[in-house]
Amino acid sequence: DAAERSVHAPTKTHAPTKTHAPVPLNDWAAVQCQTSVNWSVGSWFWNHVSGGLCHQIEHHLFPSLCHTNYVHIQSVVEATCREYGVPYRAEPSLGTAYVKMLRHLRALGREKVA
Repeated sequence: DAAERSVHAPTKTHAPTKTHAPVPLNDWAAVQCQTSVNWSVGSWFWNHVSGGLCHQIEHHLFPSLCHTNYVHIQSVVEATCREYGVPYRAEPSLGTAYVKMLRHLRALGREKVA
């Protein structure tokens, strides 16, 4: 499942769906969104405890922006992704994101190498 990609697992393109066209590797901003996953979006606690890393997408797009501002730009970034057909992934919690990442790593480890 595409949502199970780890936070830093690059891929060649996002698989096209009815609403998303493939995202080319030469589109820097789209690749940042495609290869990042947010967790606990909207949580004041996690935003401060993680230093904003719960907003991975915003962090990758705007690395020099202070993490306290990620909550203010998150809805704009998500709406822009939707407008341009770029996947925007967010998990409800760190635990969910972590379990999905582990499942993805397990699946990668089971793939046959040609």
